[in-house]
Amino acid sequence: MFGSCCKIFIGVFFMNIIAFGGNLDSNTMDSKILRLVYPQWQGGDITSWFSDLSLQEAAKGYILGAEILNLLVDSVRKDSIESMESKMQDSKKDSIESKLQDSNTESKTLKSKKDSNIESKNSKNPNNFTQNNTLDSKNHNFQMQDSKQNSKKDSNIESKSRENIAIVDISKDLKLDSNSQRIVQNGIIDGEILKKQTSKALQILNARKPQKILTLGGECSVSVAPFTYLNSVYKGDLAVIWLDAHPDVGLPFDNFYKGYHAMAVSALLGKNSKNAKSENHNDKNATFDLQKDFNLPSHIESSKVILVGLHSKEATHFTRRVREFDLTTLSVKDVAKDSKKLLAWLESTGVSRVAIHLDLDVLDASELYIAVGNSGVMGISQVSRLINDVASRYDVVALTIAEHFPKAEIQLKRLLETLPLIK
Repeated sequence: MFGSCCKIFIGVFFMNIIAFGGNLDSNTMDSKILRLVYPQWQGGDITSWFSDLSLQEAAKGYILGAEILNLLVDSVRKDSIESMESKMQDSKKDSIESKLQDSNTESKTLKSKKDSNIESKNSKNPNNFTQNNTLDSKNHNFQMQDSKQNSKKDSNIESKSRENIAIVDISKDLKLDSNSQRIVQNGIIDGEILKKQTSKALQILNARKPQKILTLGGECSVSVAPFTYLNSVYKGDLAVIWLDAHPDVGLPFDNFYKGYHAMAVSALLGKNSKNAKSENHNDKNATFDLQKDFNLPSHIESSKVILVGLHSKEATHFTRRVREFDLTTLSVKDVAKDSKKLLAWLESTGVSRVAIHLDLDVLDASELYIAVGNSGVMGISQVSRLINDVASRYDVVALTIAEHFPKAEIQLKRLLETLPLIK
């Protein structure tokens, strides 16, 4: 049941990715879109949510989550390409049949014109009958050539697909202090490891130079590198839609929570200890600069970031900070029936390009529970409609799917590890 629901859900959004280039030519779409598999887990401290999992399983569950998302996207992509190829084949088949019909008509016309003389000509030249088969031979050759071209095209699609997928190398070491707690560095859990992994992601982006990025996480901070990269590439012509039950406006040294995934929006905004106050701002040692510390290529203006679907204790806790950051928010009620308010906000930004962050915890857990938090109340159809409405009017250059936590599959993996012929 999980696999079917999740595949359908991911499929809706990936169809938008395929349409990014403005057409459905699979040869061109790959050259524009990088699929960034980013199984970063260190930004979250989520083990308390899963008492029935081991510390290692719970802490690193996002790794398997990203791997499964990648497999699902492969499946959706294959279905989409096969559908496109089928339509193209049908079109070519109609064209071939039309050409064959024209050729047969031409052959019959020529044959009719020569009927009166065929007996005498054949008596003079018995081999003359071979000319009547020339058109059939040409038609056969045409079909063979078309088949070879299709085979070559399929090979090119597979090659391009492999070339445009990149996996960020993530450490799998769970480091704990003497009290068996996660290690906090410069006000952020695993801060140094996260900086190194952000650098690796940016190295990939700078080398590949993608125009559009599909990011498969991993916790929410996986959006930081691709979004700030694209904002730099497009010189600020980028708005960010943050679909999440949480505002992710945490800061280093906050008492509330020190997980970097809860600071992702703050990182996008380039917050530092001069323009934002953490909950420990009176501590002279509590200095930070998220853009500089993580060597991010740009920061995004708050007027171009909108939070949609907030519904959590964290959202309540940080209500004041969201206002201080001058961020626009839309509640679930605001987008329940249509996307008018979201589209009106986008128009007010004056941008032509959009990056969309989708934290799966924004979804109503009673409808689909595949994330860590369970406070989201947005329906699948709502989320799908919002993204489709935006994609139909703006150039969506980035989509992140984050916080996928496959608890059932982790438990299944545990079972498989006990079975013969597997270990």
